[in-house]
Amino acid sequence: MPENKVGKWRDECLKVFHSLSEMPFNVAIENYKKYITRKLKERTEKK
Repeated sequence: MPENKVGKWRDECLKVFHSLSEMPFNVAIENYKKYITRKLKERTEKK
């Protein structure tokens, strides 16, 4: 994985975690699950 991709991905994660920290915990978990499944779907569709 090229370095800029890693950095971009890390930034995405930090953004997500930051927005999660401002939500109620259970809502955060749900949103995180949705986010992960969407990302995984995007990755598998690209292949």
